[in-house]
Amino acid sequence: MPAAAQDAGQQPEAGPAEGEIVVTATRRSESVKNTPLSIAVESGENLARSNVSSLQDLTRVQPALAVNNQGADGNQYIIRGVLSDVGSTTGIYQNEAPLVGNGIVQRNGDGKPGLRLHDIERVEVLKGPQGTLFGSGSLSGTIRVITNKPSTDAIAGGGTVTAGFIRGGKALYTTDGYLNVPVTDKVAFRVVGWGEFGGGYIDQQTGFARTTQIGNANDSVVWGGRSAVSVDVTDGFNLLGEVSYQQVQVDGTQSFVASQGAYRSNAQTQEPYESKYLLATLTGTLDTGIGTVSLIGSYGRQSVLATADTTPSAAQVAGRANGRYCSGGATPPNGFTCPLSIGASLFSNDGDFHNYTAEARFASDFSGPLQLVAGAYYEYDVTGYQSTIIKVPASSGLAECYTISECTGIGNRNAVLFARTAEQTVSQFAFYGQADYEITDKLKASAGLRYYTAKLTQTDQQLQAGVTSLVNVIDPPGAISRGSSRENSPSYAFSLLYTPSSDVSIYARAASGFRIGGVNNSALLARDAGVTIADSYGPDDLWSYEIGSKFYLLDRRLFVDVAAYQMDWSGQQVSATDPSGRFTYVVNAAQSRIRGIELSARYSYGGFSLGTGLTYTDAVLTRDLPAAVRAAGTFGSAGDRLPRIPRWIGSAQARYETGLASGTGYIQGDVSVRGSSSYSFNDSNVFNPRLPSYGLIGAAAGYIVGPWDLGVFAENITNKPAYFGVNATVDAVKVYTVRPRTIGLRARASF
Repeated sequence: MPAAAQDAGQQPEAGPAEGEIVVTATRRSESVKNTPLSIAVESGENLARSNVSSLQDLTRVQPALAVNNQGADGNQYIIRGVLSDVGSTTGIYQNEAPLVGNGIVQRNGDGKPGLRLHDIERVEVLKGPQGTLFGSGSLSGTIRVITNKPSTDAIAGGGTVTAGFIRGGKALYTTDGYLNVPVTDKVAFRVVGWGEFGGGYIDQQTGFARTTQIGNANDSVVWGGRSAVSVDVTDGFNLLGEVSYQQVQVDGTQSFVASQGAYRSNAQTQEPYESKYLLATLTGTLDTGIGTVSLIGSYGRQSVLATADTTPSAAQVAGRANGRYCSGGATPPNGFTCPLSIGASLFSNDGDFHNYTAEARFASDFSGPLQLVAGAYYEYDVTGYQSTIIKVPASSGLAECYTISECTGIGNRNAVLFARTAEQTVSQFAFYGQADYEITDKLKASAGLRYYTAKLTQTDQQLQAGVTSLVNVIDPPGAISRGSSRENSPSYAFSLLYTPSSDVSIYARAASGFRIGGVNNSALLARDAGVTIADSYGPDDLWSYEIGSKFYLLDRRLFVDVAAYQMDWSGQQVSATDPSGRFTYVVNAAQSRIRGIELSARYSYGGFSLGTGLTYTDAVLTRDLPAAVRAAGTFGSAGDRLPRIPRWIGSAQARYETGLASGTGYIQGDVSVRGSSSYSFNDSNVFNPRLPSYGLIGAAAGYIVGPWDLGVFAENITNKPAYFGVNATVDAVKVYTVRPRTIGLRARASF
């Protein structure tokens, strides 16, 4: 049997060989060996065995994906060295629905929601731009999470509980479970739930005098679930509805301060985090006899409260105000008292995001050499958020409110030092298509095109601003800034696939990807101040050229996938500052070249299995950053390595099973390594801390008897405080890291 079943709405190809992995990267089911692009695939069973419950965890077993961790679900997902601080460069899908997320809320990460990976059929990492079939945001590639679907075959269920004991931290307890129930021979539903509790390991010394001690400040609660209903309305016509929900709450800071040492923070305010995410999808598929028609609709909603200590930077602002007013001779504003002292302060972002998508697609099943995929896509996003700087009680460092309305509601309006609101809407429409033609029985050519048009609007309002606000003088609402932009662009994909035998394929591919542009919300405010900056910025685009081969050896016990590529990234979206230094905006300025080699292999024989992967990435600027970008404090010259992109990433996992008494015993281990990188382009930048290389080791052992799998596990055995991500500002160099050594117990059951 194939290693993975087809998705709803995906058209199968005839007869994949026994044991071959089937993927749907080209919007139709086909063997991974015969797909003309580089794909990394992890089965749901392997994810469960390896305690992989998030995309961050996936990096332990899959070097094709790198993640710069920025907290609970504030990650940056990186494929082939493409990373941006302006927005996401990697598309993420759950089944047919894109996980868009709140991309403009000023918080760490790229805004993609971090739904947990439970009851998963497989995860596909499509490497290289996927703009033709997967659209905007798939600049570097696409991650596809394929869930297990409701089945009418039989009642089935299962679950897992773990207890992990963290060195120097609080125990982490997790649980998940699923239930599949056939209602009739045409209707079935499936429900999944999960939870994570505890797990804190960051100790914080907080308060303006740093007298409040908080142990395990990053204790968290994560809970969520997914429910799905499948209905075979008629023969060949299926409806699949699915709803996913997840809530994340973290008590306090999720990073340690580099100057304080591993797992310690002296941030002067507590930094709670909350997020809620809902995704609802409805997919209808109709087999027409000559192909499958799919209609997909989705609705997503995400709300986020993200906070960060700003005490040091606020003190700098106060110092400049003192220099101007208290000793500089300027007339103090009304209500100004010298000397100005702000004390502890916190930056808060409270955002709400709504996303609507609709897609219609046809995937052919013609009898001849030509196959087609064609479709239309519509997306509408609305994002609103409020950014607030708040004075915090000096003793505890815990804010009493996080927005103007909250502070006003408790009679503490004077705690607000600064506030602004923003709302952005994005509407885009696209047509796409791909044609595959079998030139001979061994040679197939593919060509794809996508054309999109998008409109973006943004409105900003300063609710409280200026030096006077720093001394609790309430300003009336400030200027309102409105801007809009329109853009359109094509993307392309071309490939050749040669299969000299059933065990070998060789391919060449050229493809482009894109990200939509945006509106510079400070443009009108700058114009009022006599400064001219661009109203908007355009899309950036990337062209990729790769060759690769996939082949079986040793009687198909060994599968190897090797690829080499070059990507040219132009018009990169980067932050700039006007010559006065007052207004920050985004400009299409940087040019980069990324070259790499990837190798992965899987071997299985008897009770032994081994998976390995290694990637090499050479990512550099190809021209100096312009003056406007250097004015923003970012310095980069041609030949500089791109920030936070290691040259080497590798992983290996091994497992051995053997009959033992009336069951099966097993032992497994994994190792993941990541090379060093720097936070910025070069040392001319004020903040350029090093992200040191690291290696992480995990192991597990257990016994399977009947429906039970009972075992022990160990993660981060060497207790390495690996730098998963860094945020470097005047406030602190904050390091996001893996949990310290964790040893635990796990029980799984299924029926």
